[in-house]
Amino acid sequence: MIIAEIGDISAFESPEKLSKYAGVVPTTFQSGIKIVEGITMKKEVHGRPSHRCNKRLKYILGISAQTIVDSRDTDLTRPLQQFYKRICRTHKDLMERQLRSLHFLINLSK
Repeated sequence: MIIAEIGDISAFESPEKLSKYAGVVPTTFQSGIKIVEGITMKKEVHGRPSHRCNKRLKYILGISAQTIVDSRDTDLTRPLQQFYKRICRTHKDLMERQLRSLHFLINLSK
């Protein structure tokens, strides 16, 4: 099902582009630059993921990631399980943990 939703994977130049297509990367709002103590910095705010994405792909990836996290520990599932356990310690928001897991899964598969 994932392959059917993605189509030709070579159309995506990087895992980041595929992550954006799947809607698992938070949006970034930039509004110019600010100067703090002589250092020029971009003003960036990260928001929720874009609603302009392939919703079926996002759903399928979410189910896949949750299945991997909940399954037995094997060589195939271990990287995502370890990653999920690590982010559970630092991120309390369930939505953020799920999005980071999906992003990790996409980067792992490419």
